[in-house]
Amino acid sequence: MFIYVSLFLLTAPSQLSRQTPLNGSDLAREVRFLTKNCKPGPLGLIRCTNHLLPLGKGKALAALSEFDRLNPRPMPLEDNVFWLTRLLFVPKDPPGFFALPMIGAIEPPPPKNLRKWPVYPVVVQDDVPFLIFGGVTLFGHPESFSGYVKRDSKNWRIREAPLRPSDDPFEAMLRAQKTWAWRYLKSSCSNMGDRVILLRVLKDLLSSSPLGRDPDLKDLDSNPGAFRRLHRKFLASHCHWDVARQLYVAGR
Repeated sequence: MFIYVSLFLLTAPSQLSRQTPLNGSDLAREVRFLTKNCKPGPLGLIRCTNHLLPLGKGKALAALSEFDRLNPRPMPLEDNVFWLTRLLFVPKDPPGFFALPMIGAIEPPPPKNLRKWPVYPVVVQDDVPFLIFGGVTLFGHPESFSGYVKRDSKNWRIREAPLRPSDDPFEAMLRAQKTWAWRYLKSSCSNMGDRVILLRVLKDLLSSSPLGRDPDLKDLDSNPGAFRRLHRKFLASHCHWDVARQLYVAGR
């Protein structure tokens, strides 16, 4: 189902990136994949990152740009296309961080020193991406994704390995709360520093897991005791990340 796993192991991204550009049918195939999977939430971020990674930098950016061109949206960032760059690529040093897309005032507001949060607005902990994004206030015409790529992609390099989320995303969430980025959110006047934001990401991540219909998952962001109970059930079921299926499954 996910051919990229074996392809990545056989061919290094640097080798793939030197291949010829995507032809029409290949580009259409990648756009279809992104149309299906480039949705809000951590699973979409993980699956799209790992799928595009073996293509190399040039082809991955071509696929994302074509997807963005064919899927116009009334407001920017109704999907993950901009923030996928934070996972699919790594910022070169200098500058040591991703430049902000010129799409308006982003919530939460970015730190003055982006080197302290280079992949803003994503907190990546144990390969679990917590996207902390509350929307954008825009007056005028936003920068297109292809325009952003032309302006800043020279400062990016492709990541070296696929995302492989922790087998215990609950612990990953707790560790995310100890990062500089989360402390910044808590100290700023942003309502995005509420723990509920992380819980909603965790809830979405587990929606396709064996606990997807558990009542405690439904109440995870509203019932304080649901986190502890669901964590115990997760561990008791020996849930872990399945690399081939790109989701959490039960069993050893």
